[in-house]
Amino acid sequence: MTDDSNTKTSPVSEDCNSASSADYKKFSKKELICSLVERDREMADLNVKFAKLLENTAVLKNQHVRLEADFINFRKRNQKERQALIANVREDVIINFLNVKMNLDRAFAQIKDSKDIFGLQKGLEMVDLQLTQFLESQGVREISGEGDCFDPAFQEAVNTVVNTNITEDTVLQMIEKGYMLNDRVIIPMKCIVSVPPDGTDEN
Repeated sequence: MTDDSNTKTSPVSEDCNSASSADYKKFSKKELICSLVERDREMADLNVKFAKLLENTAVLKNQHVRLEADFINFRKRNQKERQALIANVREDVIINFLNVKMNLDRAFAQIKDSKDIFGLQKGLEMVDLQLTQFLESQGVREISGEGDCFDPAFQEAVNTVVNTNITEDTVLQMIEKGYMLNDRVIIPMKCIVSVPPDGTDEN
């Protein structure tokens, strides 16, 4: 007589085996093989896509490194070119002012030798004309406004005068010339401006 205790399985094992058997019994052997083949194909496709992603990541990383190096080189080159441009502009400005200085030296040499006041005046006028033409070529223009309405954006009032015969805030007299560089005020014109008497309102 055999011992049944050695061949019996636990209730839990029986449940698991029966459940697995029930699941697999739904499919034929051919269907199971096809399912495994399909899963292997999907895994292979995923591996290929993953490899491509790694390759693209490496390419993008290399591109980023190259772009960063190109930007650093561009910034250095741009800084050098800017410094060279500033140096050239400075040199041109100095040359132009040296030409003015040399003309002044000639004018003073003539007046020292001949003591000709008229000659000195003509020489200084030529220097002034040369300097004015150079400044105009650089975009510098004089600020006018004597007799016009006072504009604090272009003019600076250094004094005021009460005048009932002139409209309030009128530029009466220019004390010192002002200048603009292109569209920007670099030196405001200093002037005397009219104001109404105290306690009176202008209509």
